[in-house]
Amino acid sequence: IMRDITELMSYTEDLSNQKKFTEDILNNIPADIAVFDNQHRYLFINPNAIRDAETRKWMIGKTDFDYAQSKNIDDKMARFRREAFNKTVESQKMLEWVDEHKRDNETRYVLRKFYPYFENRKLKFVIGYGIDITQRKLAEEEVKQYATALFESNQTIQTINEELKKVVQAEKTVNLLADSFLTGTDYEEICWDIVENIVSQLDFEDSVIYKLEGKELVQIAAMGNKTQTRRALKNAMRIPLGEGIVGSVAKTGKPLLIDDTSKDLRYIVDDESRMSEVAVPIKVGKKVWGVIDSENINKGFFTELHLRVLLTISNLLAQKIAALEEQKQKENLQNEILEINADLEQRVLE
Repeated sequence: IMRDITELMSYTEDLSNQKKFTEDILNNIPADIAVFDNQHRYLFINPNAIRDAETRKWMIGKTDFDYAQSKNIDDKMARFRREAFNKTVESQKMLEWVDEHKRDNETRYVLRKFYPYFENRKLKFVIGYGIDITQRKLAEEEVKQYATALFESNQTIQTINEELKKVVQAEKTVNLLADSFLTGTDYEEICWDIVENIVSQLDFEDSVIYKLEGKELVQIAAMGNKTQTRRALKNAMRIPLGEGIVGSVAKTGKPLLIDDTSKDLRYIVDDESRMSEVAVPIKVGKKVWGVIDSENINKGFFTELHLRVLLTISNLLAQKIAALEEQKQKENLQNEILEINADLEQRVLE
């Protein structure tokens, strides 16, 4: 008697492939995965739960008590897990806890869960999985210690609140300029938007943007005493490359934060003498395009936060300038092509 078993063979192969696919997923999930029968014996263990392949194979059909006995270790953990297993089965609900144990001379924390699966009201198996939450626990401990320190000093709380306000204000400054960076088509207008927002949002006394033209830095936008009329410069200053704080930043391509200008021989007085200064380069590609500069009458006024904000604005401005220059080059190329085509057409007609 002959039977066509092609369909049966195909079905068997599909089942085998599906099983391998499922095992591949379970074996590569970055978590401890184990499946237990109704007697709390291991049916499946993935490599993340037990790294050694021989041990994993040996554990199938055995319990945590068998493991503890084979390793000659205390069965405290096995007893705890058996209690957890019984609780999740009795309640028919997922149960979770945190294991704390030593590994490589470090305390590790693993969030573990038991999930009982019932079929027709009969326990079929229990899924157990664990995720290493050591970093989260350490972070939580750091937060607790930090919070304790905050509550111990009202002055510290007040200081931190003030710093947070400054950070929020700094982010607001950048966000307010987003529309200008996205839709602006004229770099000078964008520069005016920048200096106006820097002064109004960061409580700066002034803000100036210089553009490098040849060997000189020329003021193209300023907010403060330099502008008595909106968006109109009075006595625009020109600084030779390499001279003053601004010239040094343009030459080196590195930002400067000066707490006391009276102690810096590079300082150049513009409209009036001020005691602190911050300047950051505007770099388009590898070349310095210009400098954003601000001064204040108070010593040590500018902070690292101010410096980071100006650097962020400088980077955004540089990207916009590069995009505008690229767009201009494309337009010029298109115009040249149109002129060439027009000239060719004219010659054809002749």
